[in-house]
Amino acid sequence: MCGLAGRFHPIALPPDPAWRSRADALLAHRGPDGRGHYADARCELVHRRLALLDLSRTGSQPMGNEDGSVQVVFNGEIYNHQELREWLRGRGHIFRSRSDTEVLVHLYEEYGAEMASHLRGMFAFAILDRRANRVLLARDRFGIKPLFYATHAGQWIFASEMKAILALEGFAPRLDRQACYDFLGLSYIPEPATGFANISALPKGTALLISESGTRAVTFAEVAPTPDQSLSRDRLAETAAELLLNAVKRQAVADVPVAALLSGGIDSSLVVAAHARSSERPITTFNVGFPDPAHDETAVALDTARRYGTDHRTIHLEHGDLTADSVFALLRHFDQPFADPSLVPTYRVACAVRQHGIICTLTGDGGDEAFGGYPEFWRAERLAQLAATPDWVLATASGVARPLSRWTRDGGRRAAKAVQLARAGRTDTSALLSGLLNYLTEGEKDELLN
Repeated sequence: MCGLAGRFHPIALPPDPAWRSRADALLAHRGPDGRGHYADARCELVHRRLALLDLSRTGSQPMGNEDGSVQVVFNGEIYNHQELREWLRGRGHIFRSRSDTEVLVHLYEEYGAEMASHLRGMFAFAILDRRANRVLLARDRFGIKPLFYATHAGQWIFASEMKAILALEGFAPRLDRQACYDFLGLSYIPEPATGFANISALPKGTALLISESGTRAVTFAEVAPTPDQSLSRDRLAETAAELLLNAVKRQAVADVPVAALLSGGIDSSLVVAAHARSSERPITTFNVGFPDPAHDETAVALDTARRYGTDHRTIHLEHGDLTADSVFALLRHFDQPFADPSLVPTYRVACAVRQHGIICTLTGDGGDEAFGGYPEFWRAERLAQLAATPDWVLATASGVARPLSRWTRDGGRRAAKAVQLARAGRTDTSALLSGLLNYLTEGEKDELLN
């Protein structure tokens, strides 16, 4: 990953000469391979680089076009940059590096604010157009790479992490109480909220154009299912396998070794299998071993590693990894409430990967979301089936649930909640999943927050 930050005012930036160095220091952990800075009367850009493609200085950022009128800071990777590069060369653009970053500069010259729809990858970037006196912010269609923004004293501030925004002189964050309620109910804060009322996350699949005349948001991609009932399960499996192989092959392109995290689950095992098929070199894999055998999947990870001939390393969690101080130190990186305990093993394995001289890995993240692998998804599907039943069925189920709550520890309460969610899901299906995740009543949330 890289880190970016910037501030823009269409007339003149308010003075804050120390903000650049503060933002650079706060984002240093995101980019140990280089730092860069651009400044003029209206805009200031900061970048920390983790070099994966074109490790030379020609890949440094901020990166400009031939005359410097367009400047970009970028975090992520563009998987179709080679195809875009060839097309742009045919249009007369001159490249000085092999970096995918330079593709963004020239693609903007061709398409302006509409450029993001032509990209395939994970990305967050800011582009300054000095001639048009405007800034373009964009974030990938899945929201993999973070990008936050705020306004203060007439200027726009943006960054990969909110701490770089908070470093601006005079900026005072305001607590977003609704975001706190959402977090207590869902264990996460739905974007574009962040926990701060005056800081927003740029929505996924969105480009935001900022100029003297105002702002214009463009949604360039929306992820939505498009089921085709005519396809057989075998055909769908073949298509999914082909897509997975192509995706892994594209994402494994780098000028540094690419390892893989192998938890032993289906998602990471499929990624390792695809990586082994597409790679001409032996690959290195890592997994985390847990002290509790009920949660340890090391045996399955080792079986998968042997199957695909990987150079496998098991990283064992130590007592120091689970202390309160170590966990709080990790939480400081998120700048907002975070409730996923997987951050501890993920951080531990990332440290081990780095100690082996590797800075790029493939993971199985997103598989459960894409294919409904979490138990909550299966429960939501059952609730959707219950919601589709006639009214008398729900009324009967509700009548049975009430007395059960007096005779059983949890059965009656769960049955009553299922009926309540099924009724709510008839008009808003999102209530099914959010209701399953929500364990607190509104009164309990009030008590915690007040």
